[in-house]
Amino acid sequence: MSGLNQGSLKALAEADVSSAAELLEQDGDRMLAAAGASHVLELLGTVAPADMTKRLHLLRGEALALCGHIESARAVYDMYDDGGVLDPSLARLVGHLEYKQGRPAAALAAYERGRFDRGTTAPEALLLAWMSTAHWALGNQDECRQLASSAWRVAGICQDSRALAAAHVALGFAAEMRGEAAAEQSHYERALEIAETAGDLVECARIRTNLSSRLLGEGRFADALAVGEIAVRQAETVDYRTVLGLALCNSGDALKRLGRLDEAFSRFEQALAVEHRNSSQRLAYPLSRLGDVYRLRGRTNLALAAYEEAVRMAVERQGLVPALTGLAVLLTPSDPVAAKQFALRARALAVGPAVIRTVLALGWAEHTAGQDATNLAAEAAELARLHRDKARLAEALELVAATSPRPAAARRALMEARDIWRDTGARLDELRVSAVLGTLPDAHDTERALARVARACLASQGIRLPGSGEAVTVRTLGRFEVRVAGEPVAAWQSRKARDLLRILIVRRGRGIAREELGRLLWGEDSGKVAHRLSVALSTLRTTLDPQLIVADQATVALDRTKLTLDIEDFFLDAEEGLRRTDRTMLTAAESAYTGDLFEDEPYDDWAVSLREQARATYLRVARTLVRLAPDVDEAVHYLHRLLAKDPYDEQAHADLVDTLTKAGRHGEAARARTRFTQAMHQLMTG
Repeated sequence: MSGLNQGSLKALAEADVSSAAELLEQDGDRMLAAAGASHVLELLGTVAPADMTKRLHLLRGEALALCGHIESARAVYDMYDDGGVLDPSLARLVGHLEYKQGRPAAALAAYERGRFDRGTTAPEALLLAWMSTAHWALGNQDECRQLASSAWRVAGICQDSRALAAAHVALGFAAEMRGEAAAEQSHYERALEIAETAGDLVECARIRTNLSSRLLGEGRFADALAVGEIAVRQAETVDYRTVLGLALCNSGDALKRLGRLDEAFSRFEQALAVEHRNSSQRLAYPLSRLGDVYRLRGRTNLALAAYEEAVRMAVERQGLVPALTGLAVLLTPSDPVAAKQFALRARALAVGPAVIRTVLALGWAEHTAGQDATNLAAEAAELARLHRDKARLAEALELVAATSPRPAAARRALMEARDIWRDTGARLDELRVSAVLGTLPDAHDTERALARVARACLASQGIRLPGSGEAVTVRTLGRFEVRVAGEPVAAWQSRKARDLLRILIVRRGRGIAREELGRLLWGEDSGKVAHRLSVALSTLRTTLDPQLIVADQATVALDRTKLTLDIEDFFLDAEEGLRRTDRTMLTAAESAYTGDLFEDEPYDDWAVSLREQARATYLRVARTLVRLAPDVDEAVHYLHRLLAKDPYDEQAHADLVDTLTKAGRHGEAARARTRFTQAMHQLMTG
């Protein structure tokens, strides 16, 4: 079957129906493995209903499941599933439907309904291997190992290539849980060799996805990317959509480590789209990874939205642990107490190498809260060495440096971490550590210079480290507030300096003539108030950061790259979300809009234009979220938010009434209709 291609399948499809049925009876499994689900489904479509045997029906179900058509496959299996004991082939296929949707407990329940009569056949070996895999997903180490060994024993008896490959994969999972990285990789490589010899592209795609995960753990990011991209292509070739999402995530992880963030983000978006099409509950995987990229780039609201949605979607610990850990890392700088709770929850669920990341998150939360985290740093480093996880070892060394009371030890740990990142090709991580080395009290001139270059390179990727010019944060949506190094500016030495900052914010980085500033601040030409303007500028520089203000003899401007402005982040998230129709980005933008611009001081004419622009953008965001809402409750939530901003929004009133009526919530609809009528009456009567 290694020479099978689309052309030969098409020729078979045009042949006599009975010959197609006979061919599929004999070689359907190999055809599915070598040519893909779409081709097999096309050929099955030529078989008359009267000639469709149980074997052909199950073959069709397996092809549908590979394509991600889970419910269609379920309908096929239901023809032969009476709820009792099943033959091993059917038990495996039924369990696959649950496993591929991210429900390992339900998958295991289906697998355990399988009948073991002889203990020597390929279907029994395959079923044992998948039972082992389900236990791996559930974190049951002993059961995973025992069933993997049984699968290997039975596969050795029947000498079926597919069973042997599946048994090696199960043994690889068991080795991972025990921290035996070399054995894990060896089993994956042996499984791949068997599958390639058999021409089984379906198994090759799955095995390469597992192998790329192992390579990521070892810090072999370039190799992980190469293997992951092959897995993606093979999964696409055979329409193996239920593994395609994971393969895309692995490629994205490798790209992220290699510093190719835009490409990584694209892979994660593709994975998210694949899992959506599959109606899979594995959406947590790409969502968490999108959250990681948002977090790296300082897009806190977007990261929070992605992690929180991942937590809601996760139904297995492999998906839940990264989401909880991501939340812990994100919240550590601002709320280490909450971060610690997320890290503890993740640690309680994690097994195998995943434990390392949870220990690191817990260590950073403890350290940020002012507690001793030296033992956690040591534990993370020990676990990373056990699992041969170079990336986590480098991260553990960074925590060791942060918690060490001895400057020399901290320097050594950071330098080793930097060298590991350099050896693995993790350019952004190397730059980040270089930037930290340049801030050490005993840093020499070369290190300080390299740190400045590192910060600039990171900034070009949208990554800003603490102390990289974002020490000043300004809140303009709702109540105006300025923070310097996290502390609010409570008492301004000059009210005019405060107003000057607000005017410059409204200019959005554009220069404003000194004469115009004089008129706006004092109602006079700046020629008469030149001294007062100079004093206000000096006060503003002293209060915030001298580099924030760009001024010459004619104009004054605000350097927006030197501070964090909530309104600019809002516009960026909103505009990008509207362009992409990206619900996650739009949700973050909607949440960030905590009030109108300078809502506590609404009477300055110079702020009206930007205030109306922000308000109009918010309304567009909310209306789009109504349209994208996955359920009635969310649509109603955003419609109420719209009406809170504009009680006379006729379209929002009408949509609310219509949405509630269609949902059968007639009491709420009647109340909404009354409010609609009252609002329109008030509008007409003034």
